[in-house]
Amino acid sequence: MKPTETPIWRFLGINTQGDLGPITFYTARGRRLVFYFATTPKKPPTSRQRVQRELLRAVAACWQQLSPAEKALWNAAAEKARLRIHGYNAFAYCHLRHDYAWYATLCRQSHTTPPLSHAP
Repeated sequence: MKPTETPIWRFLGINTQGDLGPITFYTARGRRLVFYFATTPKKPPTSRQRVQRELLRAVAACWQQLSPAEKALWNAAAEKARLRIHGYNAFAYCHLRHDYAWYATLCRQSHTTPPLSHAP
């Protein structure tokens, strides 16, 4: 199959992205399908990777502690500001980067005030 050809399963509405057993699929530029066999890591995670993963876990735990109404505010803010991300992604970005200028811009553009929790 040529790189510019679209596989028939895409016309049928089957989107091949992610993992399927031991094979990982993704779409490269030009809608070209790329796949490879997944491998296991050969080295343990570094200390920086462990710290980053703990931060991500802490932010996810803070998101889970929000009420459904508070989560809806984050989702509405992301949608009203016409961001191409979900409310959780906006929440995580704001809390991981401590970017309160970005948060203020989000509030101003969406005319909402999603709650800031005490995330790391």
